[in-house]
Amino acid sequence: MTRDRYDVDLSIINDRERSAEIQFSAQEHIQDENQQTVANHRMPMAPTQIAKHNALSWRTDPVSSFSDWRIVIYSISKEASVTQTNFFCHSNVLAWGPRKGNFFVELFEKQRRKSDILVSKIKMNEEEAKMIPIVLDFMYCGSTLPLSADRLHILYGLAETLDIPKLKEAMQLFVQNAMDLNQLVDFLTFVSDRNIGATIQRLVLLAESRLFGFLVENVERGSLVPPQILYRILQKRKQCIGVLKKRNPIKYTRRWENERSKVIGRIIGECCVQAVNTNRPSPSLTLRMLETITNRAILPAIDGETALKILQVEGVLVQMSKCGSEHAQHESRMNDTNLLQLEKRCILMLVPEWRRMLRDNRPSIAVAMKTFTPTALAELLLSVSEMYEIGTSAPEPISTAYLENSAFQIGHSEADVLEEMVAEESFIDRF
Repeated sequence: MTRDRYDVDLSIINDRERSAEIQFSAQEHIQDENQQTVANHRMPMAPTQIAKHNALSWRTDPVSSFSDWRIVIYSISKEASVTQTNFFCHSNVLAWGPRKGNFFVELFEKQRRKSDILVSKIKMNEEEAKMIPIVLDFMYCGSTLPLSADRLHILYGLAETLDIPKLKEAMQLFVQNAMDLNQLVDFLTFVSDRNIGATIQRLVLLAESRLFGFLVENVERGSLVPPQILYRILQKRKQCIGVLKKRNPIKYTRRWENERSKVIGRIIGECCVQAVNTNRPSPSLTLRMLETITNRAILPAIDGETALKILQVEGVLVQMSKCGSEHAQHESRMNDTNLLQLEKRCILMLVPEWRRMLRDNRPSIAVAMKTFTPTALAELLLSVSEMYEIGTSAPEPISTAYLENSAFQIGHSEADVLEEMVAEESFIDRF
């Protein structure tokens, strides 16, 4: 367990504190001797709540509730200013019982041996300090957690650092069973835009597996998922497929994988078309990403509708790269061989379904073809004309040597957590 995010410094308990009783100030905010802002958290519950629940709480009066421990949080802001906040707690709640924190168990035991004054001082960043009241409420009475995308990862990181198993379990159950698609997308987008620590990788993986389950059941909602989120999910899904096949080779056959691949292809199509159709195309969707999430290692089978959308998106991205920076143009030239392979594969899937698709949805096909690259359009017209002359033949196998250039890479810490979680049936079966 990693605890280096917290700096617990026993030496900062000065001599004056060692020799004096803990004084409970009636003021909400006072200044200490170093002119740091000090907040004494006493915030008593309403009398009706106390009468109804008869609940012990860190929020009740510390004298009448026989509080025996003061936890001092030193909150360090981005501007390096320090705010000191006092929480008057009960050691038997924080260090014993079903919602105890093992961090506090070790801390209290260590301090009891060093001093008779029961004060613990902990340093943490400003965002973490704001979550302490929520953590304490949970430890005292198992209260409902007010979770949102911007605080979920902070709270889970605190649960990891303070080693509160019940809090981690509650948050994992929330992600697995209670979050809807929009909440999952908000959370995963939030953490993808930040350099999150390894401590919350498990929560991220649970959110990604649940989101994938939503998308399989509601393919059209792939348009709501940013390309970079779907890209990361497909990275991890590929790693899980091998485990699925070994676990149950009778169920997870090549046929099953091909059928699931067609569903995933439709999700990719919805996601990518939305990314290039908006007034502000998503900068996260690039030609390289399109290659990677549509190669045979990830998408062994696609249907005609998906092939049409992939060709449409590819054409838009190629055009954008030509109008873009020198780096984007260089990437486009570098990917020419792979893109030609992708175009051929899509056309081979598209041609056998061409007549049906024209009959069912001619206007949308005409719109999509306007964005095709010249090579894709020429290849399609040639293949269709041959089909009308000699009939449809089975698609020829395509070389997969180019796939080596699109190998997936995920971080070591993330890979370790994923390897641990693929053994859990409730997680792996979502893929």
